[in-house]
Amino acid sequence: MGTCIRAICNTDVEKAGFELGKDVSLPETNVRYPQNPLQNLGGKPPSKRIVFAFFAGKMHGYLRPILLRNWENKDPDMKIFKKLPKVKDDKNYVDYMKSSKFCICAKGSEVNSPRVVEAIFYECVPVIISDNFVPPFFEVLDWESFAVFVPEKDIPDLKNILLSIPDKRRLYKHMAACEDDAFSKLLFACCQHLRRVMAKNHTMIVNMEALGARGVALDSLDALINTHERHRVLLEKLNSLFNQAKAGVCEEESNAKKMNE
Repeated sequence: MGTCIRAICNTDVEKAGFELGKDVSLPETNVRYPQNPLQNLGGKPPSKRIVFAFFAGKMHGYLRPILLRNWENKDPDMKIFKKLPKVKDDKNYVDYMKSSKFCICAKGSEVNSPRVVEAIFYECVPVIISDNFVPPFFEVLDWESFAVFVPEKDIPDLKNILLSIPDKRRLYKHMAACEDDAFSKLLFACCQHLRRVMAKNHTMIVNMEALGARGVALDSLDALINTHERHRVLLEKLNSLFNQAKAGVCEEESNAKKMNE
């Protein structure tokens, strides 16, 4: 197992086994529209985002209760709630994200949270509060360009930290999360990692088939071949999503250039 690549959604650098530079931190999110994952993405432009900072979620783990104790009903600029009432497609939650400047991504029971990717989906600057968290595909994505990292101990000073970010810098982070094509980069990184895994599996299949030809019993060969086929199908879907996202970005860039001409 020492040569295997671990792909983990909740990547904590303090947990035994994860190796920076070899293993991979993957994103996680909620897919609200499985038939059309890109549906309803995007949000309001910066000038129309009337909420300074937003969080809503269940009280998993030790950190979120601390966030609520410090900020729930304490400041009108800080919209910090427990879980919002359930409505179709989580419209109230999504509307908050689409209307907020900063989206608080406080860890729950694990170091990662679906809110990180959701914030990017809705073009809100993610504020990640999760010590020891390894951001997804940090080798590819420049997280500092579109996200804010706040140490857990600084929750009581959260608003001042966010206010200290100049508007120009905040707008840059907002644009980096959407126009700089972070979602496309994320999909591209997924495809690249999956290709590496498939290449490794292919080598293992070839070696195992050679052993099988010499009469060695290999019960795991069929399972490995089936896994390789599932990866191939997944890669096709990811490539399709990447091409759709990239086409959308190119169209936006073209429209922006026309407006500036």
